[in-house]
Amino acid sequence: MEVIAVATMLAPYIPLPYAVLEILIMALMTGVNLMSVKGYGEFEYWFSAIKVLAIVCFIGIGVWALLSRPIPVHDNLFAHGGLLPHGWLALLAVIPTILFSMGGSEISTVAAVESDNTEQNIVRATRSIALRIGGFYLVSIALVLCLVPWSDVVSGYSPFLLVLHRLHVPFADVALAVVVMTAALSSLNSGIYVTSRILYELAESGSAPGLFLTVDASTKLPRRAILVSAFASILVAAVAVLSPTLIFGLLVSLTGGFMVFNNTMIVAGRLKLVPESPWKAYAALVLIGCTLVAMLIQPETRSQIVLGAAALLLIFLAERFVPRRQPD
Repeated sequence: MEVIAVATMLAPYIPLPYAVLEILIMALMTGVNLMSVKGYGEFEYWFSAIKVLAIVCFIGIGVWALLSRPIPVHDNLFAHGGLLPHGWLALLAVIPTILFSMGGSEISTVAAVESDNTEQNIVRATRSIALRIGGFYLVSIALVLCLVPWSDVVSGYSPFLLVLHRLHVPFADVALAVVVMTAALSSLNSGIYVTSRILYELAESGSAPGLFLTVDASTKLPRRAILVSAFASILVAAVAVLSPTLIFGLLVSLTGGFMVFNNTMIVAGRLKLVPESPWKAYAALVLIGCTLVAMLIQPETRSQIVLGAAALLLIFLAERFVPRRQPD
């Protein structure tokens, strides 16, 4: 999905066929993952640095605007129907969008497995994710609401770009395009990394062919798993050339259903492995249930649950009827 997004953004500026752009992007990110875990980490470090810098700059600009300009904060927050102009049920409606925005945060725990102090790093990564969500996501959204009326935000147009345009920040369009492209490349980079590791673990448990257990002697990387993961992405991207909008929409729909399922499994695993303070896990399950209800209520997200459920059913049937290989 990310390679489609990056190719779409680059197409107006690079005079190459759409398919060639996708192949070049995939080749670059696959090469990064084939170098070493350190190489992947270095690229991801700089990708993350750009994203964090962008958010910090936006927060800084927003705070500066609030302190130096006569921004009608009270009117922006309360003069257009109040904080909840569409009622309390509207809170449920935004949960799927928030969940989609936070998708991929579990990647840090997968990467921590290959570090020296796995348990400590997983705890640190999990806590830092919560802090980043509170410190960056919530603060930036609060600034948007303070600086512009919510009614001025329109679908398909970035609220961050809207704020920057209202404040007459130069080169805002270019800067945001660079940040969005960086985020997409970061997601693609991490997607190849995580998919290859999960494929390797499936092979270890006997749920995938044993050929994916091959590890390169020099880099200690599951090269075959990485190459197959990249090849699968190229196949999807190749099909997307025929209808980019349709394939991209289908992938987004599948992602929504899978995220609900993944989060449910994570909480269920927590209940089984850490039985202490179970109320936290049950509270999380209630929130996930609310998310499911919200997605079923909204016509635009209902298809995500339907398609996700259909895909999961196929996976369960394959798990049930396809013979498993005995683990080595």
